[in-house]
Amino acid sequence: MRRQRESARRGDIRVRCRGNAGSDESPSVTLFTVGPEPNHHIGNAQCPECADEYPEPCRCGGLMHAAGAEENADGTMQLTTRCDRCGRSEDQLDER
Repeated sequence: MRRQRESARRGDIRVRCRGNAGSDESPSVTLFTVGPEPNHHIGNAQCPECADEYPEPCRCGGLMHAAGAEENADGTMQLTTRCDRCGRSEDQLDER
């Protein structure tokens, strides 16, 4: 119950997905927001929505997801990052 409250507080969304054909399983996937849309898969080391080379391990034990490669005024690409466990970005972790 506590986990669900934390997820709701962070704006995460629990989605029920269908299992394989003929299977009784109905796995659930928890999505969360990195960038404009809640479409990243919490706990999935091969999140299909992440930018190349992500997710990567976060020092809290979660996974750092990345989205929305945008070009800055100086021509460098800027990613939006967020850990699926602690909720911090790579920039926030670098500040400590």
